[in-house]
Amino acid sequence: MPEQLLSLRNVDPQGDGGLRDAMHRDFGPFSQGTFVDGSGAAVGEPIDVPHFDAVHLEHPDDDGAMAARQVVVPPVVVADPHAAATSLAIATPSGAVHQLNLADLPSHPAVLPPPVRDKLFGSAGARLVFPVIAERFESEDQFLALVEGLRAWIVSKPPFNQDGVGDQLALRALFWPSHPDVGLFGTGDSQCRDRLFFGDRVVAKRLLDPFIGAAPASLILINSTVRGGAGGSPGYSAWASIAEAPFEHWQAVGLHEIGHALGLGDEYLDAQRQNENPATLEPNISAAPRADQSPWRARINVDGTLAPSHPTGAPEVPPGAIGTFQGARYRTDRYRATAHCLMRETTSDFCPICQDHIRAVLG
Repeated sequence: MPEQLLSLRNVDPQGDGGLRDAMHRDFGPFSQGTFVDGSGAAVGEPIDVPHFDAVHLEHPDDDGAMAARQVVVPPVVVADPHAAATSLAIATPSGAVHQLNLADLPSHPAVLPPPVRDKLFGSAGARLVFPVIAERFESEDQFLALVEGLRAWIVSKPPFNQDGVGDQLALRALFWPSHPDVGLFGTGDSQCRDRLFFGDRVVAKRLLDPFIGAAPASLILINSTVRGGAGGSPGYSAWASIAEAPFEHWQAVGLHEIGHALGLGDEYLDAQRQNENPATLEPNISAAPRADQSPWRARINVDGTLAPSHPTGAPEVPPGAIGTFQGARYRTDRYRATAHCLMRETTSDFCPICQDHIRAVLG
């Protein structure tokens, strides 16, 4: 058989008798796997099976606010199973052996052929080229029209609607036809839970890396009527379905990710990430509670000596207030410049401070 990617995505989420739980513990990077035939005899050489990993993925919540959740994601085995193999036996560090039917493990080719269509919307000389990948699309024309519409939507928003900014953003549409129900990356509608919607991110990374290379961010666009999405993390694509909601546009998920690609930080709280303390904060995040000591102190229009100018639970402030609002980059001891911003919720545009930064990067 040719080399392929075998995903352990279908391992029982309750633990498959302890396999997922055992492989998620800190026993080291690998367990040992052996392909076996119908009689239980080993066929072929043993292989390393990567462990399950825990990641934090952000997603648009019901009210448009950005939320995040820790999920355990399955590993992918790169293997060339023996022709007689029917199962994959995995020995965990505790000594337990778990046997998985190969027919139950989603398989993918180890490499993708070149895309059927690779089209740029915008200038080839743009400072940021943002890849958008088709998922669950059979029609090339439908996908290309959506990517073209996504760019048109983005350049209608500040600051991309200003001279010298929007023309520095191009979207690169990569089209492979795929199954309308599960796509290339296993994004069946059943994968969406409480608007967190993503497929097999490890498979997607392995297959797409040769085509998107060092792009700082990318978006996998899911042709689904179920509303949802998931943020990317360094080296991994973000996800968004094309389903609309009454209070938000699906395009905002992609624009939020473009904000990350341009160096902006998240402005919402997440208890599971509150211990993060990077050496350098993003330009829209302040560690100083006083507005007159923030990175945007030249732009404040409130009393800068208050610490902070707007604590959590304070009454709603007039539109346009720029100060220090408590709660940003997942923590209550970090501060953002305004009450609302696309880096906090998909129902808002970028705040003035984020717009200043985008202009500085792209202008």
